[in-house]
Amino acid sequence: MADMLPINLLYVEDESELREAVALFLEMKCATVHTAADGVEALEKIALCRPDVVVTDIRMPRLDGLCLAARLKSDYPDIPVIIITAFTEVDYLLRAIRLGVCGYVCKPPDYGVLLGAIKKCAEPIIQRRQIESLHNLLGDAFLGQLGGSECLLLPARLAARAAENSYSLLIEGEAGTGKTYLAGKIHDLGRRSRGPFIVMNGGELSAEQAELELFGRKGRELGRLSVAAVGTILIQQVDKIPLSVQEKLARIIQDKHFYRIGAAEPQPLEARVMATIRGDAVAAHHEGRLSEALFYILSEQVITLPPLRQLPDEIPRLAALFLREAADDLHRSASHLAENALPLMAGYQWPGNIRQLKNVMRRAALYQGQWINNELLQPLLPAVTDAVSQAHSPVPPSLLFDDMEQWLMCEALNRTGGRKMQAAELLGIDYKRFKRKLEKHGMEMS
Repeated sequence: MADMLPINLLYVEDESELREAVALFLEMKCATVHTAADGVEALEKIALCRPDVVVTDIRMPRLDGLCLAARLKSDYPDIPVIIITAFTEVDYLLRAIRLGVCGYVCKPPDYGVLLGAIKKCAEPIIQRRQIESLHNLLGDAFLGQLGGSECLLLPARLAARAAENSYSLLIEGEAGTGKTYLAGKIHDLGRRSRGPFIVMNGGELSAEQAELELFGRKGRELGRLSVAAVGTILIQQVDKIPLSVQEKLARIIQDKHFYRIGAAEPQPLEARVMATIRGDAVAAHHEGRLSEALFYILSEQVITLPPLRQLPDEIPRLAALFLREAADDLHRSASHLAENALPLMAGYQWPGNIRQLKNVMRRAALYQGQWINNELLQPLLPAVTDAVSQAHSPVPPSLLFDDMEQWLMCEALNRTGGRKMQAAELLGIDYKRFKRKLEKHGMEMS
């Protein structure tokens, strides 16, 4: 029956005819109903079937209802108790209240009143189970999409929890670990899935540009916060946004409204705010790249995605997925990884993580052939034998940012044999931005 309560109930009554009549009614309203003739039998049944709710008479032989309630409060404090009695003496009621009895129904019970009392006691139990069921379902779904590795269990469970609420969310991890992909899945499986999923990259924006992108201008452009409406806005590389804008964003998330540039009237913030950060959010905060206010607001929920080098068991699965996607794009049957290619891929460090793996598989798919073997992959994995343990360029002369940046770019170029597009990919940055940095450091090559 659609209106049947999904609970396990124990009904305790010493009068056999009344017990049978009330139990017959309860069996039509509750998924499972057990009966007992007194408190002693009730305790035996509780140990065996662990009911969700106990409904008991007060006056019974051997162990009465109030003594039963006292035992339940001591041994099973999470089981709510409803008392049914013809006696209305004040001392009975006061004792019942002190014992934490959930409800009181006069005897003989009115079926409607009794059912109402049971529903009231069972409601939080049913809701808790529904939440746990949804949590497990979403957790399994995320784990299936992320992969089955043990170190992905926690991110999958956290993602499932994030899909159940609308709190702010921060996803951290190295470049190419799938942060934007995970944010999109949380949106798709969450409460705001009917709204848009808007992505904004905070990198390389001035304060004026970032404010225009986020808030929009009165009478002209709509900002991303407005376009997201009741959906989700994802701000990539949130630590790259100027600190002054980060402070405004923190206040907006807290106050639930914002102002378009040039406008005097506030606009309600209806969208959920997610953000990603490359690396560690705590480190970004300590280094002054992430404002204190925004750090604490986004830290309501944090998911850390592990790098691909920590997921060797996932590489064959992901590689096969990317090969199928490439085959669809090329309108041909999918290639497969040969056995001798698997150790090579598992031993590689994948500095560009999942993004790099996808790129390598797409390039490998361009070669016509059913199998992708070690010989084909070797040129596509730059400096694979040296990437783990060696650096090709000397250590930077100092820890100044410019020196570190130039050293990293030299390292990437060395590992890719001077191929700039691949070097940009290894560093996880846009190729045009990489070219600008080459010019900045006087490293532009023909």
